[in-house]
Amino acid sequence: MSKTICVAQTVEELKFLQTKGENNMYVVPLDLEVQIYCIEKNINYFNPLNYIKNTLHKQSLNESEKLINSIKYKNIKYESQKLIVRTFLRFRLNSIFYLINLLKEIYKKNNITKTIVSGWENYEKEYSENNYYISKILRLFFKGKKIIYLEKKKRIKTHNYKIYNIKIKNLNFERKNYILVSNLGYNFFRFIKFFNKKNYKILAPYEKNINIIKKTIYKLFLNVKFFKFSYNLNKNKNKILENPNINFKYKNKKIRDILISRFKEEKSNLINLQNKCKAIDTLFNKINFTTVISNNMRGEQGYYLECASKKKISTISVPHGTVSEYYNKYDKIYKKNISEAIIYDKAKYIASQSLIAKKYFLQYKKKYKKNFINTGNLIFCDTRRKKKNKKINILFGVTLKKFYNIQFLGVEMYYEFLSNLKFLNKFSKKNNFNIYVKLHPAGKKSKNDLQSIFPNLIFTSENLKDVINKVDLTISFSSTVIEDSLNSFVPVILLDRWKRYKHCRAEINYRKKNSSIYYINNENNLLKCIKTINNSKNINFKKNVTEQNANENISKFMSKI
Repeated sequence: MSKTICVAQTVEELKFLQTKGENNMYVVPLDLEVQIYCIEKNINYFNPLNYIKNTLHKQSLNESEKLINSIKYKNIKYESQKLIVRTFLRFRLNSIFYLINLLKEIYKKNNITKTIVSGWENYEKEYSENNYYISKILRLFFKGKKIIYLEKKKRIKTHNYKIYNIKIKNLNFERKNYILVSNLGYNFFRFIKFFNKKNYKILAPYEKNINIIKKTIYKLFLNVKFFKFSYNLNKNKNKILENPNINFKYKNKKIRDILISRFKEEKSNLINLQNKCKAIDTLFNKINFTTVISNNMRGEQGYYLECASKKKISTISVPHGTVSEYYNKYDKIYKKNISEAIIYDKAKYIASQSLIAKKYFLQYKKKYKKNFINTGNLIFCDTRRKKKNKKINILFGVTLKKFYNIQFLGVEMYYEFLSNLKFLNKFSKKNNFNIYVKLHPAGKKSKNDLQSIFPNLIFTSENLKDVINKVDLTISFSSTVIEDSLNSFVPVILLDRWKRYKHCRAEINYRKKNSSIYYINNENNLLKCIKTINNSKNINFKKNVTEQNANENISKFMSKI
């Protein structure tokens, strides 16, 4: 039977397609919210789970690596800025790769006579679900197909290209020695407390998302001073940022134009980042810093480390994500992409916060042999709860991505996430378990809808530390919650129903007691593994994490350097 399909990035776009398109269309959902909407409204849709295979994940990583290696930057000098470019270009390539392969598989297995798309093309901001671009991709790759574009003009006014003169408005600090902390998130509060006890002067960038009460506490009781950037519109717009050279083809189609177009969308952001970096240079010229610490390598936060290195100031890189050893060439590419965003490889000191991370650093001995230190946990959770619950409580930790920042291999896709929820919903009811689902930011908008669809699960927005304090074990595919759990002495099951990705070394014998981390790729063995953990009396966490808590580790680490 012939079918008409429509392709939607967002629920808003799908509603438009329903209004302007045809009756009885099958939807191709490109995002979690779109697929949830189809489920709730009983709309016919093609589930990508039935069309995307593991081989696609491997092929995508190969293609993205070719792209990254082909980029020749011009007047982008610093790694923290190049990393921004690499990331958004890789994401765009990933979404192109995903879309065309998904549609080709749907066309192959179904009699599709017509494809309807909105025709919307729009840029709102760097990472926004309102960046619409699938029509541009389809025009290039599916010229022989009957595709109807409902709107031919750009739907929303394109991004207003604004360049700012950026300065630091309050540079009236004493010139005395300071420690610069790149941000106050990710449990950096622990470092602040330590520095304050030692009477160190601390400087940090002003952040809008920190409320006035917290800022007051930082200022009055923790010896933190804030510097603030000022933005004045530059009407001349005389700075030129040259397009990079990109020598890359996919399926014999030159997609350079799409990627250069993506670069142009970010030009004003990149120029403003460069202007902000110049303001940071001024800060370093005015203030004496003894140490700079950051948990991120992208953009401004990475540049603090680069600027400090230029001036021979001590730098500390404390990765906020989980890094682990690779097992094959595809795994190597994926984990390299993760690590370069959170590790500054030229830092004087790099914190290896677990034995899982240590194995990663040892694989790159030549690169890191002089500067990585086994610190134990510094910024992950460490609640250290030991009391068992009468009813088994489980945390399901997830890393989700949107269509615009889609990743392959080590991240569960949105349709896989929904499949896991369906499985766990039945599993929870059948076994009388409490399963808490800690939603990734990419899924938070869907919390109420998910709770309605999967009533036997508990979707929570609680602080991760509070959730971990409730549970007896954690289930995850790949997420920093793995390290958070292990450092809180909560055992972990790596659940890989797709037989695609093993985050780190783990026990594969689900009957063997007292392991702190297991790998399960057969859902029939999940219950057996949970029972093994529940019957374990002396779980060996030492194999993966240190016994000391984070505050003790920070004190020990800082005394060494």
